[in-house]
Amino acid sequence: QAAARKLAPSTQSGFKFVYLHQHHRMTIKQLLDTLRKLKVDNSRVLDVHFPDRGVVGILIHNDFEAEFAAQLNCRGVKLFDSFDPYHPDIVRDSEYKDKSNEDRTIQAKIIFNNTCNRAINFIKTPHIKIAVARNFLQQEWISEADFQSYVAPEKSNDE
Repeated sequence: QAAARKLAPSTQSGFKFVYLHQHHRMTIKQLLDTLRKLKVDNSRVLDVHFPDRGVVGILIHNDFEAEFAAQLNCRGVKLFDSFDPYHPDIVRDSEYKDKSNEDRTIQAKIIFNNTCNRAINFIKTPHIKIAVARNFLQQEWISEADFQSYVAPEKSNDE
């Protein structure tokens, strides 16, 4: 299947986070083990994070979304399509408890930006890392400066 994907045209370029409900806390390893038991191809999962209580975010290529959802749906697991990573209720820091919804939304965007940058840094394959960074820039999830830090060649310490 992996070889065939390399030769097949991409129908939907880009990457996205899909969200699932999670009934109890688990580690990333436990989550990946659970997905494997549900017959999900973990090699197509680029990153996993936990953006809120009871929610897991999974970074995948857009081409994989339908297959991913189908694999889960046939086992009774539904995607959490209404999850909003910018929702002010995600910010649970007591420092923001009495702040306005606008201030908490701004903080939620900062948290999501940090999540996106951590996801990019986790990806080791250079061309995939740059593709994800470019897509995140297009979606305005990271800044131009963040993007440039991923595409700019690293300078040697000798210079």
